[in-house]
Amino acid sequence: MNPITITPSQTPRTLRHPWKRLVTIGRAYELLRHDLLEHLRILQERIGFDYTRFHAIFHDEMQVYTEDAQGRPVYQWKHVDKILDDTRALGLRHVIELNSMPGLLASGDQTIFNFKMNVTPPKSLEKWGALVTAFTAHLVERYGLAEIRQWYFECWNEPDLGGFWSGTMDDYFRFYAATARAVKAVHPDLPVGGPATSRGQWVTEFIRFCRRENVPLDFVSTHQYPQDEYCLHEGRKGSPHEPDMFFIDSIRSVRETVNREAGAGFPLFYTEWNTQNCAPGREVTWGRNPDLDTIYSGSSVLHYMTHLDGAADMFGWWTASDLFEFQDGVAMPTAPFSSGYGLLSVRGAPKPAFHALQFLSLMTGEVMETTLPPEHPRLANVLAVAFPDRVRLLVWNHQSNAGPQPGTWDARIRVQLPDALAAVGEVQQIALHVRPGQGAAYETWLEMGSPQNLTRTEEEALRLAAESAVSVCRIAVLDGGAEFELSLGRCEFAFIELSLPGQPAKERAEECVPDALNDLLSYRQPCK
Repeated sequence: MNPITITPSQTPRTLRHPWKRLVTIGRAYELLRHDLLEHLRILQERIGFDYTRFHAIFHDEMQVYTEDAQGRPVYQWKHVDKILDDTRALGLRHVIELNSMPGLLASGDQTIFNFKMNVTPPKSLEKWGALVTAFTAHLVERYGLAEIRQWYFECWNEPDLGGFWSGTMDDYFRFYAATARAVKAVHPDLPVGGPATSRGQWVTEFIRFCRRENVPLDFVSTHQYPQDEYCLHEGRKGSPHEPDMFFIDSIRSVRETVNREAGAGFPLFYTEWNTQNCAPGREVTWGRNPDLDTIYSGSSVLHYMTHLDGAADMFGWWTASDLFEFQDGVAMPTAPFSSGYGLLSVRGAPKPAFHALQFLSLMTGEVMETTLPPEHPRLANVLAVAFPDRVRLLVWNHQSNAGPQPGTWDARIRVQLPDALAAVGEVQQIALHVRPGQGAAYETWLEMGSPQNLTRTEEEALRLAAESAVSVCRIAVLDGGAEFELSLGRCEFAFIELSLPGQPAKERAEECVPDALNDLLSYRQPCK
């Protein structure tokens, strides 16, 4: 078995982590739920995102917009203030998605989702603009201009899809112009953008419209999902993309378009993405897809986000939690697993994509050079970063659902160590391994018979199964390097840290043991 070699890079760089800038919530009203805020708290403690985004801040359930007997607008911000205060307390700023249409402003009655989000244009652009200006001014008054300058105002959601916008592209462009100018009427420094379309649609036309009509545009936003490939190429027939490369190729193409039309480096935000691909039967479904609960989702995260670290300025995982009332006629999911979009299950259990992002968040050192032998599986890979006193690695055996499955990957890895480690006789290796039943509790739940209600024992079993396997050992240092072997099944992945070994002290064992088995980050505060 030829080794994978990890050596210091001749051109030092660190990862940008654009995925860490945004995590999303289904809709504004759901943030009045205590359990959803608790899920956000878990995400902030263990990963730490910068921004959040959600649908329907102007939905009638938010009680934002009414009119008096003379038809004059009456604004009310009680629910808005509570959810923004609560999320700010968690360290989250906002990408404000300016929708949906309040019933009294709507030009029609078309809605989407179980919570009936109105998707029609306003019957009065003037009244809509006044609402946006009043809302923006309220934010500045409540949180201060210096803070709101750091937020982003995004106009609508996926207007290229008839389910989300009943008007035409030209209708949306006029709507965007009115919305952007309404935000800028409060202060010209407040960032506004769009078109928030699916699959990079309308981006060229939108940028040209804004330039031609002198409409404010501070960032371009759009969405992408791996499953979009199957919408364009049924069964992937005729697709020009290698398996599991459509998502990467598409985003790189949009990046080139934005550079060409708006200028090199113009901000590009993917305000929705996740790893949703075709369901195991190869059918396209936007509602329930079990792959989002399995390790396939976790290895997909590593595959996509390491390829795309420099392609966009923001990626927003859709969604933070499975607590999301999504499908028409289907209320909030209640089963422990629902094949939903969340990084956390309905009960707050970490899913494999959560672990993948958590591991990525720890990769903040200088990126090292990785040399893979020619026989390694096509989608398997290694990422390593160096610190003065440690090396961290991510190793994943991603495999596409679209092709034959190569199976287990037996890897041998040799790492050239930093000087502080190269001079010692051995290093400590801590490995966090995600595989079915360890960091992926979905399979354990299936083995239980997929119970809707859990006993105390089942709850504890799933809690433990949702956390990765942990192992600690010592590795000899030879010629300034450390070498070890790792076996990863299909779509399994592991985080590995090589560091100076601690000094064994029997009397200190108790304080070194973490209080909870699921505190995977306890080793970041080693006993001294």
